[in-house]
Amino acid sequence: MPPTRQDPTRRGWTHASELARVIIDTSPFAAMAFDVDGRIIFWSSGAERMFGWKAEELLGLPFPTQSIPEDEISSSRERIQRTIEGAVISGERVRRLARDGRELILEIHGTALREESARYDYSAVARGV
Repeated sequence: MPPTRQDPTRRGWTHASELARVIIDTSPFAAMAFDVDGRIIFWSSGAERMFGWKAEELLGLPFPTQSIPEDEISSSRERIQRTIEGAVISGERVRRLARDGRELILEIHGTALREESARYDYSAVARGV
């Protein structure tokens, strides 16, 4: 007898959230989320491995400024603003610095999430290229 397909909604949102967390945490990509004020509200295990900072060191704080090379600060701010305004960032290349000073060449993907309060959170996923 073939296996029966289970209705995924019966398992609930808690299971779906846990599953999403496991998928994100085992991904080689760096997943991050920020509130509208630029404070980190999510920092994945992949982000920890890529950048060298643990989530508990950064949650509630802005992205480490020492990780953005001086010549990239303006374009970074502009990209964040475009994201908050609704642009989807798909594959833009950036340079960042890991905590230990290594230069990282990354491809950034990001989007905003509008909440009922009209405030925006935004997320980004980065992968090394």
